[in-house]
Amino acid sequence: RLEFELSVADGRGRCIDFDVKDAYLINFLDILFGGDLDGFFFFFFFKQKTAYEIMPSLVGSEMVIRDSYNISTTGLRFFTVYGPYGRPDMAPMLFADAILNDRAIKVFNHGNMSRDFTYIDDIVDGIIKVIDNPAKINENFNAQKPNPSISSAPFRVYNIGNNSPIQLLDFIETLEKSIGIEAKKNFMDMQDVDVVSTYADTSDLIKDFDYKPDISLEKGITEFIKWYKDFYFKGSQK
Repeated sequence: RLEFELSVADGRGRCIDFDVKDAYLINFLDILFGGDLDGFFFFFFFKQKTAYEIMPSLVGSEMVIRDSYNISTTGLRFFTVYGPYGRPDMAPMLFADAILNDRAIKVFNHGNMSRDFTYIDDIVDGIIKVIDNPAKINENFNAQKPNPSISSAPFRVYNIGNNSPIQLLDFIETLEKSIGIEAKKNFMDMQDVDVVSTYADTSDLIKDFDYKPDISLEKGITEFIKWYKDFYFKGSQK
């Protein structure tokens, strides 16, 4: 992980400082400020991080679009994506691995948590909708009274997720049923850096693209476990 301070000026000349602690953001900014964007007409990026980490990306991209290239840019913020080839550090992969290998799973806040578990197919559907409809300039933007949800540049950011938080214990129970094994649970206190509930407010994505995720938790988990067993335990009895 790299760390440095990013300082940029907003549209009214004020200086804004950000702490950038994510190598992905550094690479993103390198593309924006160091790359040759001539000839591009549409720029698309996504992130599955907390709001403070994504802010430098958004500020940097809007500066480039507005002041230099006028490239249509859309950002998507993912919420708890799961499915085949998912991130190995996320709960679905960690839980499946532990259950299938007879290890206890860590259940933080004693299970009193919820997340917007979103199957990968629904995420892909949203990405396709956005790619097919590049962002446009919002004529209602008022520089004297700026609204952070719109922009004078062809620039939009959307949350993309299931828009329906699922209790952690319900998620674990669905995994258990699909695998056919009851999980050994190690109930633990809340982590200091964690939050009780997160979910995607997808109202803008619904309004602009009629986005409607339709993969149920049961179907998504069934497909995920089918892939997991085939990928990690092909030829075994698990």
